[in-house]
Amino acid sequence: MCRLFFSFHNKNIEPLLKEFLAQSIHRKKNTPGLQNNKDVDTHTDGFGIAWKAKNTDNWSIYKNPWVYTEDQNINKVISTIPNNIVIAHIRNKTYGDTSLENTHPFHYKGHIFAQNGKIDEYEKHAKLLKSYICPHLLDEIRGETDTECLFFMFLSCIIYLENRKTTMCKNKTCKKRSKSVSFTRTQIVFYKSIMEQLGSSKTSEKYSVYFRAFEMLTHIFKKHKIELVANIVYGNEQIVLITRYIVYEKANHKEKQIPRSLYWNKCSTNHDTGVLITSEPLSHYESMLFPENTVTVVDYKKDELIIRRI
Repeated sequence: MCRLFFSFHNKNIEPLLKEFLAQSIHRKKNTPGLQNNKDVDTHTDGFGIAWKAKNTDNWSIYKNPWVYTEDQNINKVISTIPNNIVIAHIRNKTYGDTSLENTHPFHYKGHIFAQNGKIDEYEKHAKLLKSYICPHLLDEIRGETDTECLFFMFLSCIIYLENRKTTMCKNKTCKKRSKSVSFTRTQIVFYKSIMEQLGSSKTSEKYSVYFRAFEMLTHIFKKHKIELVANIVYGNEQIVLITRYIVYEKANHKEKQIPRSLYWNKCSTNHDTGVLITSEPLSHYESMLFPENTVTVVDYKKDELIIRRI
């Protein structure tokens, strides 16, 4: 499977990124507490890095559809990345060819998205899942990956929540309107039904839109009995959201399924005060498994971190 990296406020990002990218060519993966024997492949189908300097609004992105050792510019690029906030991804393709369009992180108007996971039988379910995507976002899909579909499904959930009191649909019978957002009448019915089934939100007011949006997203998969492994790093102009999540049909498995590996690297053990999350622990760090079926929001502008079980 793919590999994820998230760093916030660590003192020296260059050696951390270099060690992470080197996991591309390790034959045996280091996943303490899980020891997934199937996870032994190299990851050579592309890599990508997204970062933000302090006091800037835009994400910078560098990615290529090949293994990092074949990139002549990688050392120069890494040396210029500021020690602020960084998201990185190494791809081992599941759906879609090896191409720039299918390489993570995906980006849309200040939103960043990368995943280590998959939608089971995605080709079979793609049409259904895309029916939940806000129509103006469908035209933004450039590749064939399940991750890009999941990205725009999640954005659609956020957009619905942020505009639910003024949501506009194309059918004239819809009374509530917005100048910038357009859902179909069928989609509005779908989303209203999801909200009714989820009931009142159990999360606090702060960041509730992100926790609720992820609840809505996973509810879609549970409703249609589609299995989903979703280790996600999503970022925007204010927060970064990280998940280690799995939705599966218990009837199809003799034993409990668990999400892919994701670890908190304890920065204090390396005389640092940042946040460092990776699919495999980095050396010189004590680590612990990221709790499963949880959502963590890091407000990188206010230095706040909140964890919710979803």
